Amino acid sequence: MTKTESTIPALPLRPTAPAAAGFACFVNDYLWGIGATEEEARADAERHTEDGFTKLDSVSVAPSSAALLAEPDSHRVEILAGLAVTKAEAAAYEAALFDWEEDVEAWIEAARPGWSLAPNFDDGDLSEDEYRDLLEAMARSFSEGNARVRLTKRTGTPVWADSDAPSPNLSCYSDRAIKEIGRWIGHEAAEDARFRLIKPRQDELATIASAIWEGGWKDSLAQELGIDPRRVQRWAAGDARVPIRILAEIKTGPIMARARAAASAEVSRLRTLLARAEKKEIELQLDANAQALDANAQAKAVRFGLVWPFR
Repeated sequence: MTKTESTIPALPLRPTAPAAAGFACFVNDYLWGIGATEEEARADAERHTEDGFTKLDSVSVAPSSAALLAEPDSHRVEILAGLAVTKAEAAAYEAALFDWEEDVEAWIEAARPGWSLAPNFDDGDLSEDEYRDLLEAMARSFSEGNARVRLTKRTGTPVWADSDAPSPNLSCYSDRAIKEIGRWIGHEAAEDARFRLIKPRQDELATIASAIWEGGWKDSLAQELGIDPRRVQRWAAGDARVPIRILAEIKTGPIMARARAAASAEVSRLRTLLARAEKKEIELQLDANAQALDANAQAKAVRFGLVWPFR
């Protein structure tokens, strides 16, 4: 009997940052020297200063990329994880990181429903949702290069290895493994994901949807998208990240059109109320002016012995 192979594509791994090829020396945060070693970079910087280093100078040496060594322009330098690189290299790496995060998110969205539940996963006092969140944190850690996490071939379920050896014992449900995973991956990954990845999309989703449906927007949005309401509840609570394709569908589809229409209607309503208020204020002011004129005329009539109102 042959094993069924997974149809899920490989989980993308974190892009590799530029490698160090030498050293760069900075004087007061400006690049002044380069070299194959730290000493050579410092010596090169000192040669390029007019009077050598002074006591007031801030001198530092950092590893640098080959591209920066080939074109040492101080106006194009960035520091990337302790490595001096060109601005073009930094921009390319940041763009690659953004694409990688989106690819990982898409992979998890596709793979998570097929992850199998280990028979004794609740030995660590975890609910099914907590267990799946833990597997998601492990998958993210795997994509970042953690050798202790492996992916099963059939379902892509993350499992924990007891060592970095090529063929270690694997576990994803024992109490010991869950505690170790939770200590080193689960909690940190969950908190980081919440504030760095989950929160911005959570807020954006709530802002758009609540403008249309107000308090009952979660069930209405689930019905609009044709998905399980529990998924929307998890997005709204910050327990799961809103998929980028869902936000794109909302922004470019009929939901956003209705949100804009609702906002436009609200603006029109407020303008109408403002116009009515301004009209009422003018009427009250005119009435007050008329009453003041009447009072002034009556006072004059009494003063001169005339009959009020004048006949």
